[in-house]
Amino acid sequence: MMASEVYINAHDDGTSTITSCANDKSITVKADGFKLAMAFQEYNAGCLIQDAFDFLNAEERDFLLTGMTPDEQARFYNNLEEDISMGTEATDE
Repeated sequence: MMASEVYINAHDDGTSTITSCANDKSITVKADGFKLAMAFQEYNAGCLIQDAFDFLNAEERDFLLTGMTPDEQARFYNNLEEDISMGTEATDE
């Protein structure tokens, strides 16, 4: 399930901007609006995100799920790896 609703702004050059309604952050992907709309239909019908959006890379699909931009994802995962390697992994207390 998507972390939040998104809206799509299709451009004449075959790209589209996807904006997360939750945090108003955006990414631009190399896909037209129709292709994205069809993928959203497949995903909402139960298709796995990596199958429905097979034309997007992992960071773009993660944006759909989390609302984090690729730069934010890189910082988050790098910090998480550093915490784990230093033995300061967060706990669920």
